[in-house]
Amino acid sequence: MGVLQREVRRLTKLEAQAEAARLNALPAAARAPALLELKERYDAHYLAKLKPETEMTIDKIPTDAIEDSAVKGLKIAMGADVAGDILTHDGAAYVRLPKGTAGQVLRMNASATGVEWADESEEAISYSEPAAAASVELTTGFSANYDVYEIYYELVSSTNTVDLHVLFSTDTGATYKTGASDYRYSSWGKQDNSGAPQEFSTGASFIALNGANSVGNGSGQGISGSLRMIRPLSTDMKSFITFESSLFNSSGSSFHQHGNGSYSGNEAINALKLEFSAGLMTGKVLFRRLRNST
Repeated sequence: MGVLQREVRRLTKLEAQAEAARLNALPAAARAPALLELKERYDAHYLAKLKPETEMTIDKIPTDAIEDSAVKGLKIAMGADVAGDILTHDGAAYVRLPKGTAGQVLRMNASATGVEWADESEEAISYSEPAAAASVELTTGFSANYDVYEIYYELVSSTNTVDLHVLFSTDTGATYKTGASDYRYSSWGKQDNSGAPQEFSTGASFIALNGANSVGNGSGQGISGSLRMIRPLSTDMKSFITFESSLFNSSGSSFHQHGNGSYSGNEAINALKLEFSAGLMTGKVLFRRLRNST
């Protein structure tokens, strides 16, 4: 009876009851032609003239009278719907969850009673592939909502036997700190066939990410590694970085270097720059951050 009731639901109540009874009394083979005839008799022009109060409304149709998959997406509306909205259940009824903002992810809420949009706890800020560039500047993505920032790099210089430097900025990259005593750093390393000396400075115009070992630019040579910075926007203490680098020097020997560095001032750091001591850089740099709360 489901098909029959669906076909006649826009007739008046009395007409619908009569037609449903008549059609159900027909042999199965005769029902399809009868349904077509019914549609022609009550065409769109006639149905449009029916008064709303005399129509059989959808809430009067029994659930089992609706076939599976009969209700299409265009027939579902929650109100103020826009692209990206989600239909979810609040325990009592289906409700509309408005779309989130760019970069947000869907997660279960703290009480595990429903879903919600939230910022990702880890997020890539930028990825670049410098090609014969003087430097790579990271000037966006610093936010009070994120405490940990990480940079991954794989770089080659156009000039042989160089150092890879990192510089800090307190004005979003308009200028960078290059004073003779703006930075302190220290690092320790290991060569592939012997020990490597400690490198340190109590007053420098940069932080060297390669320690005492210059970076070669021969075939297959260069430097790769990562650095991490915690709470660069805070003025509670001086800004530190910790780093690890692996590199080949011009003789083809490999080194692994790890260390730390700091800026002498207490200002908030809101931009970083990577550059070689000479030449242009080519390679890849990924900049990402970790949120300070969930």
